[in-house]
Amino acid sequence: QDDDDDEEEEEDEDSKEPSSSSSSSFDFGSVSLYLKGLGPSRIDAEMRGLAGDPRTEQQELALALEYFESAVRHRQDFEFVNALLALFLKVHSDTIAAHSATLSKKLKALRKTQKAAWRDLESQFHYALCMVNSFSGIQQ
Repeated sequence: QDDDDDEEEEEDEDSKEPSSSSSSSFDFGSVSLYLKGLGPSRIDAEMRGLAGDPRTEQQELALALEYFESAVRHRQDFEFVNALLALFLKVHSDTIAAHSATLSKKLKALRKTQKAAWRDLESQFHYALCMVNSFSGIQQ
């Protein structure tokens, strides 16, 4: 049963790969849906399987960085996306560093988007804390 599920997941994964090097028309939302449907060990395997071929690793890393930038920009599943990003960076940091000259633009865009998303979230945290402090002061 589990082997059949793995084969189906592999077929699904193959059908979600972009057909060209241009990711502008690629639906990154489908990537998130696919990854959310996987278990932790399968997500780990997917992340480790990225950039396995030296001939395509730069393109795969670039697409992954574009996915993360898009996911962070759309501010959906913030915790999930950041957990994926942490794993991705942990696994592929050496390869990314080796291609830093060509990936720097995408890395800078991701960093900028990540900072903006965090500032917005941090602002919401501060607002919530102020409201809690305000209401707890009223009840005393």
